[in-house]
Amino acid sequence: NGSLKVYSDDRAEVFLNGNIVDNDTTVHNASYWNRDVSVDKSNFIEGQNILAVKLYNSDANSAKFDLEPIVFISLPIS
Repeated sequence: NGSLKVYSDDRAEVFLNGNIVDNDTTVHNASYWNRDVSVDKSNFIEGQNILAVKLYNSDANSAKFDLEPIVFISLPIS
């Protein structure tokens, strides 16, 4: 499993391997962290995974975005 911490102004859609994992529909100013989202392990694939973001900004002044992906893995105990 994993989680995403999202910082955005105004809002963002976050995709993992083409599937939406967070859809923030609220228009807001950025603050650390706007969103803390759990990501189910079914969204991950073996090997390289791809994160993509669609950022929405309602004004011409600035757009802000930051993302902290956190992935939890289990290692076999020998």
